[in-house]
This record gives sequence, structure tokens and C-alpha cells, in this order.
Amino acid sequence: MPAGEAGNGPDLSHGERSVHPHGPRDRSAEAPQASRPAAPTREWQMTPQEQDMMACFRQDYLDLLDGRVATIERLVVDHEVEPAHVALLSLESSSAMVGASGLAAAVRQLRTALEGGGTEELETLTARMAVEAAEVARRLGEPVA
Repeated sequence: MPAGEAGNGPDLSHGERSVHPHGPRDRSAEAPQASRPAAPTREWQMTPQEQDMMACFRQDYLDLLDGRVATIERLVVDHEVEPAHVALLSLESSSAMVGASGLAAAVRQLRTALEGGGTEELETLTARMAVEAAEVARRLGEPVA
């Protein structure tokens, strides 16, 4: 037998199939490995200009938060699904950007229920969103030490 066959390694290649000690394995069934970004090698440092931009975004987010929640509550009650969906996506993404993961999760749950037509839980999920938003406003509204 030529080198590389019959017992000269853990697996032998035969076209689209590999022979392993525990039986054949179809290569086409392997899931492609998604590449992951490299872990940061140093601590994140922002320039003063970037810090100002973040502070402005945070303040704009806080200034608009109560109105956004009230608009979403009204749209959900009125069963205006598409405008509610747009408002929910906006609040979800901006909440994630300021680190309000609890609010982002509550908004995502409400958006999913609204899209699925599950009207029985909309009131509870809308109330949860409002509670999370009030907590975020309290936390982000505190002076930065």
C-alpha cells in the first residue's frame, strides 16, 4: 500500500469523505467555523473629543427617553404595528449603545411579541419596558463620578 494509507494516520482522505478510526465522516456536513474578532490587546482609551461625543449621545438619549417610551406605549395600544416596530428597533439599538442591556432586552421581547401578534402579553411587556426605562433614566441621570 502507498504511504499515507491503511493505518498510517488518524484519518485517510477519500474524495469527499474521510475515514476515521470511529467510522466515516462526510466533509460536506461540517459546519464552517465563523471567524471571531481578536480579543482586545489593550485597554480602550477615548480621546477627549470621543468622550464629549459619548457624553452628548448619552444626554440626547436621556432627553428623548421618556417621549420615546410614551410614543411606543401609544403605538402598541393603538395596534400600529409598523411604526411601533420602527420605534422599538430604534430604542433597542440606542439602549444597547449606552449599555442599558436590561431595557434593550425588554424592548426586544416587546418587539417580538408585537411582530408575532401576541396581544395577550403586550400590556405586561409594555409595562416592563417602562419600568426598565425609568431605571435607566435614574442610573444614567446620576452625576458621573
